[in-house]
Amino acid sequence: MSMRARKNLSIRTIKRESREGRRFTDLFLVLRKNLTTASTGRPYLRITLGDSSDSIEAFVWEGAAELDQRFSDGDIVEVRGALKVFQGTPQIVVESLHRLTDDDLAGLEAGDFLPASRRPRDEMWAELREILLAPANPFVRLLLDAFFVDPAFCEAFRRAPAATGFHHAYIGGLLEHTLGVVRLARAVAPLYADRIDADALLAGAFLHDAGKVQELSCRAGFDYTDAGRLVGHIVLGARLLREKAAQVPGFPEPLLLQLEHLILSHHGEKEWGAPTVPQTLEALLLHYLDNVDAKLCGAWEWMEKDRPGGNRWTTYWKGLGRQLFLPSLGAPEFGAGGPVAPDEDDIAAHFLRAEAQAAGDETARPGGQPKPRKPIPGQGDLGF
Repeated sequence: MSMRARKNLSIRTIKRESREGRRFTDLFLVLRKNLTTASTGRPYLRITLGDSSDSIEAFVWEGAAELDQRFSDGDIVEVRGALKVFQGTPQIVVESLHRLTDDDLAGLEAGDFLPASRRPRDEMWAELREILLAPANPFVRLLLDAFFVDPAFCEAFRRAPAATGFHHAYIGGLLEHTLGVVRLARAVAPLYADRIDADALLAGAFLHDAGKVQELSCRAGFDYTDAGRLVGHIVLGARLLREKAAQVPGFPEPLLLQLEHLILSHHGEKEWGAPTVPQTLEALLLHYLDNVDAKLCGAWEWMEKDRPGGNRWTTYWKGLGRQLFLPSLGAPEFGAGGPVAPDEDDIAAHFLRAEAQAAGDETARPGGQPKPRKPIPGQGDLGF
């Protein structure tokens, strides 16, 4: 590897800590580039650069047309440039840009250029496999095994993002999201054990987004494949289900239809991309569990992105169409640094006194003293 091919600063650090005009040399992933023309007729190159932390816009003003021919989307490039702030937004003015050679790439970590799940993928995969041993239905178990013995599927599933944005948009995101939905299904199913098919629900939780292994690409950031744009992960997932079910001798058609419905309806509404709406209890439950994990994790990711700024509110999040409240973790409003919590014995005594007072026991006042009686007019002398 060339001595210069090394990642030094993250884009997040460059944006937050670098002063305007600071020069630096670093490595970035080219997410996209566009050769265009300024109002003066002068060509310039606009490049979106990324790494595992963030993305930033970069501009080439000199020799743009020639440089445009030397690299492509998805390349790792070494950029020398200076930081500029335009209308409050950090940008890079590129002074030079070089595409890395194959020898340079051999010594680099992919995790430096694409965001990845914080939790180790091996750990998540092991937990998912363990949970999916639970189904009692032998056909469900054999179907799941047909996926797990497919090394190409497993590798793609472990690496794929769950989306290009909004939630779990990082390496291992599909695995993390699927595990989240599977865990929710396992937790909720016993509450409705007399009404739902828990094995079908668990299988549906695993399979609902399986088509994303063919829908999304990890090259040049996260983007859609041709199949992803033309067909989409819902139909691709239903195809995968039928392919694997065909490998299980005698797989029951009613069970296949039930599982297929879980995949096809999990988006919940046709205007949200579902070919059909949920029409079974398992499909209704899967839709809501999928929504819980996607929206909760998406909101958390947005909050974490904005939290270091020190604000009490995030910027506007399109995912839910709102800003989100950002109290500091451990702030007084969450108990830390606020009033001292009462002792558990004090709490119990308080409620016992309250119950006794409600029952009319006057000795249950603080201190154990009965409440003084008001004399009844005309009876004070009688000692009442």
